Amino acid sequence: MEQTVKTFTSEGADARKWIGRIIMAVILGEAIWSLIVSIMNNLVVPWLGDMMGQASGLPTSFTQRPYDYPDLFVSVLEFCIAGIVAVMLNYFLQRQGAGSVKPVKSSAATAPVEPARVVPQATAAAATTPACTQHARWAKAKAALVLDDLRSTTREYEQHQKQASPMLKSAGCRSRSRVWHNRPSD
Repeated sequence: MEQTVKTFTSEGADARKWIGRIIMAVILGEAIWSLIVSIMNNLVVPWLGDMMGQASGLPTSFTQRPYDYPDLFVSVLEFCIAGIVAVMLNYFLQRQGAGSVKPVKSSAATAPVEPARVVPQATAAAATTPACTQHARWAKAKAALVLDDLRSTTREYEQHQKQASPMLKSAGCRSRSRVWHNRPSD
């Protein structure tokens, strides 16, 4: 007679998903910002310094700054790792938690479940409605138009092949082709 009922609340799952989304946003935001700063400091600023030159009145720390490719590589690698971590975190947040749902204990007897009976419905009456027959006529007409277009295109192609075939087999055409391909190189 004692029943223990524990229900699954969706509020806890929603809070968990939102916390995970915030963590993913922070991780990806930091990685993107680091990548932008690295591109600016290691590529754009030295390039601008090279383009403007020392005569532009800029400080020498700006115009003589070297390109720093290792730091750029490190920031790209950090961005890739942050993306992988975000994808893994998203995977763990999206999968169903099988352990979080508790079974319900009940003393009520359960009845055996019988398979549902499937009874075919009469569809012959629905197929003879005027809208259905008109739709079937339109579909047949469309199919006939497509087949006619295909046949005419095939006929045109065969006529083109018949006309082009003697030109390709003529001796003059073959000899010109041999001369062109067998020309001595300069």
